[in-house]
Amino acid sequence: MLCIKRTLISLALIAGGASASAIAQDVAQAKPGAVIATQGGVSVTFADLDAFAEHIPPAQRPGFFNSPTRIEGVITNLLMQKQLAAEARKAGLDRDPDVTSGSSPATDETLAKLRMEHFRAEVKVPDMSELAKEKYQASTENYLKVGMLTVKDVMISTQSRSPEEAKVIADAVEKEAVAHPEQFDALIEKYSDDPGKSTSQGLLENVGERGKYAPEFAEAAKALTKPGDISPVVSTPADLHVMKLIERTPDLQSSFDEVKDAIVAQLKAEFVDKAVREHTDELRNLAMNADPALVASLRDRYGKVAPIPGAESKPTPLK
Repeated sequence: MLCIKRTLISLALIAGGASASAIAQDVAQAKPGAVIATQGGVSVTFADLDAFAEHIPPAQRPGFFNSPTRIEGVITNLLMQKQLAAEARKAGLDRDPDVTSGSSPATDETLAKLRMEHFRAEVKVPDMSELAKEKYQASTENYLKVGMLTVKDVMISTQSRSPEEAKVIADAVEKEAVAHPEQFDALIEKYSDDPGKSTSQGLLENVGERGKYAPEFAEAAKALTKPGDISPVVSTPADLHVMKLIERTPDLQSSFDEVKDAIVAQLKAEFVDKAVREHTDELRNLAMNADPALVASLRDRYGKVAPIPGAESKPTPLK
């Protein structure tokens, strides 16, 4: 038995160095209960891999198991699942009425999920009030109530015309809008490439909401101060825009008391997530062993990848 990382890194060499008939014989003789890998007192067998393979369409199995990286991932994930299931049984969770209500024993997958649910519930979380206050004070800008920011927009696409052509149109729209802002709706109707303009009339709400619009567009909208203001031509990755401010209300700073519960909940969730990661990392880092020949045989156990036509043909000699 060898360290699994070494086994899987050398998997391609093992499979490539063996003859096709030898690999076929290994696969044919492999018994379902044969142990492929062990870790933390649990083992993964061919039966476990066969059960996993059932979830993959037959035609896709050869390609899936042709990858050493995927094989390593499947084995390590199954070992983790079995270790968590073993912890669940040790804690008596396999006798939980919700688990034993069926006619068959609980699967390792079910027990592993139940173990993690109980682990999360059992994590002792300290009082996060002071840490929440520190987090708030360090980044008060993250706790703003974004004010209403509504604009009307003429969108000139650069996908259906050259950038130069789009810029000529956008400049003309800006010039007309500045001269006659009351006619902005007519400019939307005449020039905008927005496919939804017939129903929205170019109206865009909550433009200041983080991540809702392209940064260039949002920043240009925020620069408008009073209703009726017209923006310069705004360039985004796909389009050019000219917008008119319709409504704007100021951002309001939330007090710590208003956001304390939300910050505390976030910190608690992060604390529990960290505890979960530390526990699973501890299990994952336990000594792991694998049988290199059995691991290598997985590449052909579920069928061989069809060769690419012409891939094995010899190149034409240069004359």
